[in-house]
Amino acid sequence: MLNHSRAPITSRTKLTAKDFANLQTKQDLIVEVLMARHRLGEPFFPIDIRLDKALTALTERGIVEVWTDMPTHHRARLTDAAQQFLFVENTYKSPVEKQLAKALGDVEALTRSVGLLRGEG
Repeated sequence: MLNHSRAPITSRTKLTAKDFANLQTKQDLIVEVLMARHRLGEPFFPIDIRLDKALTALTERGIVEVWTDMPTHHRARLTDAAQQFLFVENTYKSPVEKQLAKALGDVEALTRSVGLLRGEG
């Protein structure tokens, strides 16, 4: 099978957090969309050809497989290794959970700052 750039797909068997670190915004959004589609039971999603660079980068990291090369879009899905890492190993957090964790961290930092200003620390 060939990916959208006509290169053979090399599937990795294991992914780590390092593979998902420092994803660019478009890459992160593609992964989030494919995760949502996977959770709904439909692993594929059409990705516009204007996102070729982001898809290529994700394919090189072993996160995404591109199954078709249409004139206007590609059908992409998470690789088996990405699914294993994101869902089975319990590393997945929904966008709401991520925002909540950040907000809780901000509240804790604010509480510490207020305590320091009051001379409690």
